[in-house]
Amino acid sequence: MEPRQDRLRSEIAACSTWSAGWGGAARSVLAGLFLLGLVLAAGPAAADRSGHGHRSERGARAETAAGRSVRAVAAPNVRFEIYYDYLEQDATDTFSASGPSTLSIDSHDGHASRAALTGVLPIWGALGARAQLRSAYGHRQRSLDGLSRGNNEIFDSGATLELFVRDPERGALTVGGDYDRLSREGPIDAEDFGGHATAQIFFPDMGIGPVDWTFHFGFTHREVEGASGTADIDADRYLIRAQSGWYATENVQVLFGLRWDRAEEEFSSSEDLEGIFEARWFLPVPVVPIELRAGGSVGVSEYKRPPFRTDKRPVYGATVGLVFRFGAGESLIDTQRRYD
Repeated sequence: MEPRQDRLRSEIAACSTWSAGWGGAARSVLAGLFLLGLVLAAGPAAADRSGHGHRSERGARAETAAGRSVRAVAAPNVRFEIYYDYLEQDATDTFSASGPSTLSIDSHDGHASRAALTGVLPIWGALGARAQLRSAYGHRQRSLDGLSRGNNEIFDSGATLELFVRDPERGALTVGGDYDRLSREGPIDAEDFGGHATAQIFFPDMGIGPVDWTFHFGFTHREVEGASGTADIDADRYLIRAQSGWYATENVQVLFGLRWDRAEEEFSSSEDLEGIFEARWFLPVPVVPIELRAGGSVGVSEYKRPPFRTDKRPVYGATVGLVFRFGAGESLIDTQRRYD
């Protein structure tokens, strides 16, 4: 589980009810993920894999071939992560469809830092649990009340609880809940309540290296406190991320994907579509292995507020981070498929 990579994204506070269209799409996504979970839990994989094999993975395959129980988590473990995020958005002007009014939005760049502490425990067989505490501080695209765009310094603290079914030879299905408290200087605070589901398929080495395919869906509702006026500015947010992670070596993974992020409130909405990239390098240091992470994103941010026409402006960013692991596998692929 990646720490919540809200990192510096469009934190739009606003409100919109869950329409029938969105609800139907969400139910279809969750139904597909549920079916994948049944496949993963149906039985152990007995097929032998080639390339990128190491001692612990060979042992896991031997246990599977012998008909023993699949273990979701090889051993209890903890990891501590720290990140720095940068976001840049270009300026844009959008015009009213009913008059000569103009909505101008300045360009801005934002900086933020965040940290997370994550623990993973086996429960029984292919079932495991994951818990995370996190905090972040820095600039966001929008203020908590959804009324002002630009640099806004916001403090965020939260937690996530997850249950997952995992077969290290096949893949994993995760469901979880999230809570975050956001605050800034002034009377306005906000609380986020959310749920998410993630499906992963672990492809073996077919000549070019193993690949992890990941599909993530999340929904968050934000309740804003202390805002003036009568408008309902609570927010609903939808997040979909699809990516593939190719293992160039046992300790190096390169990830590519797409991220779609939409937030809605009573009078406005925002939608971002971005391509994402990340590289991970695992250093098997004795006692406390370290993982280096670096990535970026580039895409289009679209802000809608009647009567103005939608604006579409480039948005791009970068992230660097360190992961300190207390309990890990012999390699990155072993750690991510059997410990994380």
